[in-house]
Amino acid sequence: MNRSLACRLAGASLIALAFAAAAQDADDAARRQASLLMVPDDTLRSCLPLALPRPDAEGVPGIAPRPVPGQHAITYLLRTGETGQARRDQLLEQLDYLAARGLLASEAVQVDAPAGSRAALRYRLTWRGYGALAPGGNQELCLRFGRWEAGPATDLHATGDDVAGLSIHEATVTFRVVDMPDWVRSAETQRLFPELAEATRDRAQKVRIARTPRGWRALTELQMELEAAARGRLGEAGTERLARWQSPRVPDPADAAAALARHAAGPAGAGRRVASLPLRLQ
Repeated sequence: MNRSLACRLAGASLIALAFAAAAQDADDAARRQASLLMVPDDTLRSCLPLALPRPDAEGVPGIAPRPVPGQHAITYLLRTGETGQARRDQLLEQLDYLAARGLLASEAVQVDAPAGSRAALRYRLTWRGYGALAPGGNQELCLRFGRWEAGPATDLHATGDDVAGLSIHEATVTFRVVDMPDWVRSAETQRLFPELAEATRDRAQKVRIARTPRGWRALTELQMELEAAARGRLGEAGTERLARWQSPRVPDPADAAAALARHAAGPAGAGRRVASLPLRLQ
């Protein structure tokens, strides 16, 4: 197939997709386009990673460390020496603040060291913290600060370009953080975690959208659908991509108990027994 014919077929396919898709207004199309552009590089991360230094002791003995209640624990010595003591005091103040809000549970412990036992604080993730702190790596935590929402399109104007006969327009979409918890918005939180100001600032994105016979479409979505159609995968390519970006709802203990009960009652759990070893105690 020569290149000219391939281009004509691609243009025809693009127009067909434009007719087949549900109509969108310019705002909807611009928001969708902005979200699709933001997805690949995780620009709109909705949590602030807690840049915690390596703990002096990590995890719960005998349990693989994971950022879930019962499997998460980080321990820091109270005293580290003159050079790093100011940073250690700041770190403990941050963790104590999260513990005061019920996100972590803290306890005073002793850590064995070559020079003898040393005083330390151990912090464990709570169920409330599990809902407020997005998991990162093994013991890494990320402070959720709300969710990003795209505002209305502004400065909509024609670019003079067209793709397969579809007029291309440009607009600006500004993302803002909404549903921010009050305690995250508080002056004390902002003082202890100054990086929040940068992480939650508004972000403007220039977007290009196509004007089709049935309304407006996100240009990237049209291109993705064309590529999907070429591979024999007709479907909502853009919708699938956005769905992968959305953070799943964090289950609470009731959700976990209900899921376990459904599993136990279902075919996969029927007839299962917990393996055990009898202990012959004298």
